[in-house]
Amino acid sequence: LELKQKKAIVEAQRRKQQQQQAAEAQRRKQQQEQQAAEEQRRKQQQEQQAAEAQKRKQQQEQQAAEAQRRKQQQEQQAAEAQRRKQQQEQEAAEAQKRIEQEAAEAQRRKQQQEQEAAEAQKRKQQQEQEAAEAQRRKEEKQKEQARLKKQAAEKKKAEAAKAKQLNNKKTGGK
Repeated sequence: LELKQKKAIVEAQRRKQQQQQAAEAQRRKQQQEQQAAEEQRRKQQQEQQAAEAQKRKQQQEQQAAEAQRRKQQQEQQAAEAQRRKQQQEQEAAEAQKRIEQEAAEAQRRKQQQEQEAAEAQKRKQQQEQEAAEAQRRKEEKQKEQARLKKQAAEKKKAEAAKAKQLNNKKTGGK
């Protein structure tokens, strides 16, 4: 009977020990599962953080690309404005040149007209001078003719008087 009791005690102790080992194994298993779950959670958290970092990086790149695009657009607009300004300056310079050329041409025509008018005036004066000279010569010729006519008349008169005197002498002498 004592041996049976002893055996029963040993058996009970052995079962208790097995239960304790099973409980310990169960506890370890739960602890491992908990650690695995924790590890899984950390892994997901890291992946989420990496995804967020990637998203931020893409957003920054997009913003940088947008800034670059705006900068290029501004440069293009500035270049276009510069080109328009140069074109306006060129057109203004050409218009100024045309005005100056037209003014110079008008001045040249005016000088030419003045020169032609002066030459016409000079020709008119020359013609008037020649006409006056011709008139003077004509008057002198008329005077000369009148003088010669008068002289001839006087000579004729003198000759007639002389002849009459001679005639008187002749008749008076007989």
